[in-house]
Amino acid sequence: MGPMTPSSLLLAVDPGTIVTGLAIFRDGKPWYTGIIEADRKMPVDKRISQIMSRFEAFLELSLRMPTAQRITAVACEQWRGPRNPYLQTLITSMGQHVRSQKLEWHLYNNSMVTASVAPRGFRVTAKERKRQGVLALYPSHGWDMVSEDEIDAIAVGHYHLAQQREAALLGATTLNTR
Repeated sequence: MGPMTPSSLLLAVDPGTIVTGLAIFRDGKPWYTGIIEADRKMPVDKRISQIMSRFEAFLELSLRMPTAQRITAVACEQWRGPRNPYLQTLITSMGQHVRSQKLEWHLYNNSMVTASVAPRGFRVTAKERKRQGVLALYPSHGWDMVSEDEIDAIAVGHYHLAQQREAALLGATTLNTR
């Protein structure tokens, strides 16, 4: 599929087995953020089912909207290396569902996402650098009041859009799509 048009809606996802962050980008800017939260007391397999059910419902709602308000692509952060296998199960399930809805699915390495927004040279945690970077990139949106998971989702969306702009400049027709 080709690059997103200015009117396309991108859903950016920071997956988690307790809290999953979401950000919708419209016209290249974060437009909406939210979270899907599972009950911490539930076993992890039940939490994944709960998150997936809510994620699927969120996408289904988008697909019932008028064309101009539908999500057309989903970008998701993925951790490399040894990580929670349940998290990988969640990411795989999300990707299968997104593709079954005939939407674009993009996976991005977490360290690349962080590097795209986090300013260097500050003596603070990577998470705080990511927050500072998102606030600097999108200052007029009031993102200082959103959760860490929502900030992470905004960073995923920012990275995806930067990759799309770069591909368009280079004349490339494919991105990291799976």
